Amino acid sequence: MKFKKSEQESAKEYLLEKYLPLLDFLAEVLGKDTEIVLHNAKELDQSIIAIRNGHVTGRQVGHPATNLVLKLIKQGHNQKTPYICNYTSRSKLTSGGNQIRSSSYFIKKDGDIIGILCINRDITKYQLLFDNIAEIQKDFAIDDFAFSDEVKETFTSNIQDVIANELAVFHKDVTTAALTQAEKMTIVKELQKQGIFLLKGAVKEVAKTLQTSEPTIYRYLQNLSHK
Repeated sequence: MKFKKSEQESAKEYLLEKYLPLLDFLAEVLGKDTEIVLHNAKELDQSIIAIRNGHVTGRQVGHPATNLVLKLIKQGHNQKTPYICNYTSRSKLTSGGNQIRSSSYFIKKDGDIIGILCINRDITKYQLLFDNIAEIQKDFAIDDFAFSDEVKETFTSNIQDVIANELAVFHKDVTTAALTQAEKMTIVKELQKQGIFLLKGAVKEVAKTLQTSEPTIYRYLQNLSHK
């Protein structure tokens, strides 16, 4: 996917221009193991408008919002708190299964979220250090320092992967062909809760994956809106 606008132009258009120097500052201070990302919350399909140290997750300008960002926006989480810190993430775009600790700051205008500033730090080497210490001294109390294995956010390069990841959670033990209509509607309900249908083209992708028609998905969503 090609983008004609420069980083500066995109940031200015979405009232986020003043945050670009902050990205450079944070990247310089925190070093090459920390990725700094600026998201445009009004174009979730290609939300990344600026990124520093993108090698940490393998992403680049034009990549979509993550599953966690969609969920937070859908649930109105940003209205309750200005930021969230230190949650576990992983990337599907890098090899090695690096462990990433992430934090996100919500940028608002008149109470409405317009952007998200994210910091993603590769903590793999620190986890290895803790593991080595634990191995050397089994009775050393490091439980308080252990990182959670629960992944709350997944980095991808396109909306198809975002949707596929969320779908896999709900029918990983059942083939699509074996799903009943009720089960498909339940999956659509859960995807709606996760904010998946905030993405353009989500209905088409979900319909394809569930082996049903787009009108059927729209009907499921309409029924859910009336409950």
